[in-house]
Amino acid sequence: MTPKPVPRLQLQGFNNLTKTLSFNIYDVCHTSTPEQQERYIAYIDEAYNAERLTQILCDVSRIIGANILNIARQDYDPKAPA
Repeated sequence: MTPKPVPRLQLQGFNNLTKTLSFNIYDVCHTSTPEQQERYIAYIDEAYNAERLTQILCDVSRIIGANILNIARQDYDPKAPA
């Protein structure tokens, strides 16, 4: 069953309205060997890179009819230096 669309609100005058779309992902894995650890780190680096996550959020914004005013993102090194 498809839900009925909600009518859009008309904003008038000065409105200080901010909506933030964000999400957290937790991916925990135990590895037994250095090789398994390296494979898992490569997977994490590919699956959760900033470009891919930004695209997911942009797609969600498009689906819900939101306007994107700013995007802040940062890639990280999934393996901290020893």
